[in-house]
Amino acid sequence: MSNDQDPFYVAQQCLDMLAEHGALTLPVDVAKVAELCGIKFIVDSVLCDGKYGMSFVLDDVRYAAISPIINTPLQLPLLRWCAAHEIGHHLLGHVSSPWSDELEKQADMFAAALLIPQCLIDNIAFSCTDIFRIARLFCVPLPAAHDWMCEFSEWNSEDYIVCS
Repeated sequence: MSNDQDPFYVAQQCLDMLAEHGALTLPVDVAKVAELCGIKFIVDSVLCDGKYGMSFVLDDVRYAAISPIINTPLQLPLLRWCAAHEIGHHLLGHVSSPWSDELEKQADMFAAALLIPQCLIDNIAFSCTDIFRIARLFCVPLPAAHDWMCEFSEWNSEDYIVCS
């Protein structure tokens, strides 16, 4: 896999870009990432067709459509996750590819690496001991925090959480 197809590498490039613009904050500003990458967000239930989101290009403009079902304050973690996932599809070159489980997993890995970045975790002066703290701190859905701890983090040990 080349670097431009590696979800962790591409997410780190986005984080570096945020840092260069003095915008690397917690939680990560997904809208700023989209802006810096030239991706426009729209909220549209017809385009999403029952899904939480989708990515497409129209007249050379990159779009990430988000379902209005999740565009509420109570759903902010899910909205952020879906937005990062759709940005991932664009930046990983998936938009012109047919749907596949592998591409969805790559977009999820990108979202995890972008929204729960190791570079910010390294600067936090405490240990995240459960998925609830990670979900609150990084403003991500609980399942995303759980998956991150179980699959992507260096904290995947019996000292923290049992992953099944």
